[in-house]
Amino acid sequence: MRLTKEQKDMMVEAYMAGKTLKEAAALVGCCLVSCWAELKKRGIETRGRGAIRNFEIDDKFFDVIDTEAKAYWLGFISADGNVHDNTLRIALKIEDKTHLKKFVDLITPGHHIVDYCHKDNEDQKYCRVTIASKGLATGLLKLGVTERKSFTIKPCEFVPDEFKAAYWRGLVDGDGCITYNKHPRHKMWCVKLCGSKWICDGFRNWVAEFVESGASVLPAKRVFRISYDSTRLTKKIVSRLYTNATVYLDRKYEKAMSILREES
Repeated sequence: MRLTKEQKDMMVEAYMAGKTLKEAAALVGCCLVSCWAELKKRGIETRGRGAIRNFEIDDKFFDVIDTEAKAYWLGFISADGNVHDNTLRIALKIEDKTHLKKFVDLITPGHHIVDYCHKDNEDQKYCRVTIASKGLATGLLKLGVTERKSFTIKPCEFVPDEFKAAYWRGLVDGDGCITYNKHPRHKMWCVKLCGSKWICDGFRNWVAEFVESGASVLPAKRVFRISYDSTRLTKKIVSRLYTNATVYLDRKYEKAMSILREES
């Protein structure tokens, strides 16, 4: 039988989540040979017979947020991750694959990151990691990363103050942006964050600890956003977020550093 792109993606993801060749193939009604061939085509090595997974996973990584890396990735997954059926999925545009690899190398070295094409535009590619781990999923659930979290997630109360900047950096790297407004009358740097109302309110409250601003949380289609439209404020915020950081999205870190190097 001829499989659609969506069926192939479903089969590959099921295998990467821990199902056997036979089980993954059965999901789309084909034979295990077809599943094996699709995996080989994508450069994914198959596991030995009867094996559930051939790599170690740090299932307890999110049990206690006691490092910068844990706080950062909790924030990033709160923005760009999805937890469902004891499985964590993170999808990023293909240009950010090296960033996704940072997380994979930390949690489960050797785990595959799979490339996909958007169904409506094959030239638009993205990558995704699928990690089946009850322990990892349970840890994230306790920290507030629930299923269908986009509209309900709240700032995590279990992040120590010393790692709050890392947590918000993860959220900004995932669901925020640092942009330059080129309007002739209002040329300035801006930093923005989108998410649930609770997340945007939480970011505003955190920023208010070190800068004064009248920025408001506003509706943005199905979610909310907060925007700091001032080079002065943006410099203070990115300084707090990225100075001395050890984990970050490279392209946003480089932009933040370039802003901080500019003369006032």
